[in-house]
Amino acid sequence: MRWILILIVSFVFVSQAKAQRFSGGVLGGITASQVEGDKYSGFHRLGVTGGMWVRFPVSDKWGLQGEIKYTQKGSKRNPKPKKGDYTSYSMATHYVELPLLLRYETQKRFSLLGGVTAGYLIGSKEKDEYGVIDESLIKESIKKIDIAVTAGVEVALIPKLSLDLRWAYSLLPIRDLKGDGPYWFDGGQHNQWLSTTLYYEIDWP
Repeated sequence: MRWILILIVSFVFVSQAKAQRFSGGVLGGITASQVEGDKYSGFHRLGVTGGMWVRFPVSDKWGLQGEIKYTQKGSKRNPKPKKGDYTSYSMATHYVELPLLLRYETQKRFSLLGGVTAGYLIGSKEKDEYGVIDESLIKESIKKIDIAVTAGVEVALIPKLSLDLRWAYSLLPIRDLKGDGPYWFDGGQHNQWLSTTLYYEIDWP
């Protein structure tokens, strides 16, 4: 049922862009993420992201941008057998995301972006050095909804193709397990990720 809903949203997303003559296209790239509060620091979880985007101007320099995309996030801790450390951990999460961004074109080729993104968890798996962790043994499940703040910069490479560099951080905990999260939050676990993404503009007929 959720995939039907995603397809419907995608169809409306593209149809509105086409009907209003907004610019829009496809996107794809890679992510590097960590879960702040799980005691394993570092952007060691690599993943992919891909989807569609639409954009319309508000003024000569300001504009709004919406996206719908699939994004892999999570956390990873590799063992260090040479140091006698065999502890490993892996969290792989899969989200459908809906970012809403405000754009500002600083120069002809450069734009700044900032806004919020809402993610819906469609799958997850956790493993340690003993294998896949049984969900019944996990004290707190990962929450379905992830609301994050995001900011980045976009660089036009060639006509219709641009490169987006972006950072994002969960405003609310994705799980209430206490860890070493920042003191100004409640100490739960928070997604934090970086993405490098190519954006290609499609000419609508």
